[in-house]
Amino acid sequence: ADFTVDTLQGCNELIVQTDTTMNSSTGSYTWTVWEIGQTTAYTTVSTTNISTPTFTLTNTSNTVDNLYIIVLTVGDPATGCDSTLVSDTITVFHNPLALFTLSDTALCAPNTITVNSTSITGSNLFYNWTVNPGPTSSTVNTPTDPNTSIDFVDNISGISNFYDITLNIIDNRGCVADTTHTVELWTRPISNFHIDSLQCGPVDITPNNQSQYATGNPDFIWNIITPSTGWTINNINDSVPIISLDENTGPNAIDYIIELTSITNNGCTDIITDTVTVFPTPIVDFTVIDSNGCGPFVVTFNNTSIAQNGEDTSSMNFWWIVEGDTVGYNSTFTHTFDTIIGDTICYDISLIGETQHGCIDSAFMSICVYPDPIAELNLDSIAMYCAPVNLDTLGIVAISHIQAQADNNITWEVWSSDATPTLLATATGLNCPSVPISNQNDYVWIVITATNSCGTDTDSLQFWTSEDPVADFTVDTLQGCNELIVQTDTTMNSS
Repeated sequence: ADFTVDTLQGCNELIVQTDTTMNSSTGSYTWTVWEIGQTTAYTTVSTTNISTPTFTLTNTSNTVDNLYIIVLTVGDPATGCDSTLVSDTITVFHNPLALFTLSDTALCAPNTITVNSTSITGSNLFYNWTVNPGPTSSTVNTPTDPNTSIDFVDNISGISNFYDITLNIIDNRGCVADTTHTVELWTRPISNFHIDSLQCGPVDITPNNQSQYATGNPDFIWNIITPSTGWTINNINDSVPIISLDENTGPNAIDYIIELTSITNNGCTDIITDTVTVFPTPIVDFTVIDSNGCGPFVVTFNNTSIAQNGEDTSSMNFWWIVEGDTVGYNSTFTHTFDTIIGDTICYDISLIGETQHGCIDSAFMSICVYPDPIAELNLDSIAMYCAPVNLDTLGIVAISHIQAQADNNITWEVWSSDATPTLLATATGLNCPSVPISNQNDYVWIVITATNSCGTDTDSLQFWTSEDPVADFTVDTLQGCNELIVQTDTTMNSS
């Protein structure tokens, strides 16, 4: 019996090829493999002729080597003699067992996990970490260390990405092992919205939400990062909430940083911000020297408006409105209010000012124009009466115009008809004074004067007494017999 083997050591599983030499006889061949330390043969192969079997030797341990020997017995059937040869010891190295733990097996993108080798071996190990797919979508930071971290790029595809994490180990005798775990990288949503960025307050605005893959509950969270006051959101979890921004009373513009967080059903988030600028409302105001007067009343309005936000008043637009009609467009304004008759008229004056950003404010004032006085008698003419007569019996009165002047602001004067008129009587109020006229064919002037702060007005009436009639006649006879016929005749003196 004489043979060789092609190897005396190797890693599990070790394949050993036997080969007989030229010295080995013909006959029955019995090959027996023994694991050292065991009482039962590992395997036996018997043939009637020369044979060169191949044996696969194993080692299930990860820490201890296994030792084997191969025994060949060659027998001569004719003589019953045999010969036995034992091989040198064959060593099957223990293979390492690749094991590792992960900090996460499913997580939101982009992210980083740590992996730690817990491999088992009785020798020194060398490590190599790989990720598939990679390296454009993942990075192993220290791939030859037993423990390392792995970075994953962002995922906004709408579906999960899966990565196979593999640990390859080799010991100092060349025995290898590997193991793989799968990591799920959840998609992140895409936050995206548009909003009108330039505003005047107060204002309600609704963003245009164009976000994708927000499948969470809630799926959105709205917030205003700064400032902390001056705003409300009617429902922070609504996809298109109403955002109410208060009026900006100045002096400068306010930037509201609006934040949208989108959320998936795995809790992955994306955050985006946009800015809304609320410009200050201008301070619109004006003054006048006097707001009350008599017509024609010329009023110059002094525009004291302030644009705010560090801007000049000249950058503003203005509208001057009198009783609903726009009558001026400049910063300065002068208007003439006509003379009126009747009651005092108060005109509503409005000034509307608009900044270059479209922010508007207005101011209001009333300008009152007093009426001219009104003197008016109730009669334009009066019939003649026989003397004697008293003026206060003729029904002559002044008409009351209380809106123009008080009744006691009406004065009466009664003048004689002399060549040099004499003031016969005066009075105030609505009633004519008592003036007796004794002569026939006489007249007087009745004059009333109404007075207020805007001036005076007069009205007058002339009154005549009638001339007394003259009776003068003759008769044609003064006596006679019955029947006496008397003929009368008026003379030229008779009225």
